[in-house]
Amino acid sequence: MPITVNLPTLFAGVATAHLLNSNPRTVREAVEEIVAQFPQAKHKLRDLDGKPYPYVAYFLNTHNIRLIGGLDAELKDGDELTIISAVAGG
Repeated sequence: MPITVNLPTLFAGVATAHLLNSNPRTVREAVEEIVAQFPQAKHKLRDLDGKPYPYVAYFLNTHNIRLIGGLDAELKDGDELTIISAVAGG
C-alpha cells in the first residue's frame, strides 16, 4: 500500500492530497517523487542544498520529522506525510 501525502495551502492550485503510487522508503524519496510530479513545487519544499526550509514543516503521521530522523525518516505502507508552510502576517 502506498503512502498518502497531504499538501495543504502550500500547493494551492497544484494539489491538496496525493497518493504516491510507488513505495518511497524515506521522506527524502517521497519529496523527490513529489518534485518529479509537481516541478513547480520544488522551490517551496527545500533549499538549493536539498534541506527543508525552516518555515516548512513535515509531519510523518503525527510526528515532526525533525525529531525522528529528518528527511531520512523511514516510511511504511499506509503512512501519511503532511507538508505545511508557516504563515506570517499582521
